[in-house]
Amino acid sequence: MPAGSTGSLPSITVYPDGTVLRAGFEVEGLTITRGQVEMTRVDELVALARQAGLTGGGVQAILPLPDGIGVADGGGSVFSYRDGDTITTRDVPHLYDFDGWNRSGERGLFLELQMALYALEASEPFDWSGEALLVQTSPAIEPDPAPWTGPDFRNGTRETILGGCAIVAPLGPLTVEASWIRDYDVHGERWTISRRPLLPHEFSCADLELYSKLRPAAR
Repeated sequence: MPAGSTGSLPSITVYPDGTVLRAGFEVEGLTITRGQVEMTRVDELVALARQAGLTGGGVQAILPLPDGIGVADGGGSVFSYRDGDTITTRDVPHLYDFDGWNRSGERGLFLELQMALYALEASEPFDWSGEALLVQTSPAIEPDPAPWTGPDFRNGTRETILGGCAIVAPLGPLTVEASWIRDYDVHGERWTISRRPLLPHEFSCADLELYSKLRPAAR
């Protein structure tokens, strides 16, 4: 899944029952869609993950570019595989199929996994059952912060490695404007707020902390 900020969503998530979720930004904002694949396909994806070496738990070392290859800014993909309570994550920079040097060795194995994930279909709307608000008090930078129309979260936040976090009921569509971190006026106080939908396996701020801890450090 492409790397992102600490409160980001994985681009593609596959569950043991074959449920597939895809998240991405369209013109209107953040969209999450759902699909379903056969268990044989899940088994194939598990085999590809293990073949690529996503075993043993923890955050593995970033997979370097081949010797002699230099890329100024190419982005990358982050893969996470969960087997029971063991989660293994690896960051693979500049993993694109148009680069011949990505088609062999370890990079070739991750490219095969990535292409298999991208091929999964997920076209049904997904309605998340809750959201996490990642919040912190904000200095007066924006002259006119938008009024906050959501619930008053100030007495229900928990301190996490992401800052303040509160779980609330869904607040409606995540438009481009609402998806980004921005300042709001919350009953006369200025707060920076980022909305993060909860996925089916996420129920608490602790779940988001776990997701963040498994993100490789920024390049």
